[in-house]
Amino acid sequence: MHSSLLQSYQPAPPSGETLKRTRATQDMDNARPHVARVCRQFLDDEGIDAIDWPSRSPELNPIEHIRDVMSRCIRRRQVAPQTVQELTDALIQVWEEIPQDTIRRLIRSMPRHCREYIQARGGHTHY
Repeated sequence: MHSSLLQSYQPAPPSGETLKRTRATQDMDNARPHVARVCRQFLDDEGIDAIDWPSRSPELNPIEHIRDVMSRCIRRRQVAPQTVQELTDALIQVWEEIPQDTIRRLIRSMPRHCREYIQARGGHTHY
């Protein structure tokens, strides 16, 4: 799936001003799809720097929890999306239905996640 999505990716050309102000960076958790040659080549071709995370590192990014919520919502649908466009439409709909309070709670929980990770000295936490 990752490979086909990367191959169909058509980035909008950024303006020169945007390129001067921003530099894209992607964190990589060493999952197999992320370390695949096609994925690394794509990031390199697009000028996206990858930050390597240790394997089995805890997820300290609240967007991962939102992605999990979205994934569960998609899987609960009566009819699964059959095309990339159907999946895109479903994800947009699910994203728009996530209560803002859910997002706020996740963001507010991050200091607690970080404290627990530090106390575990990088080991397993319940998050």
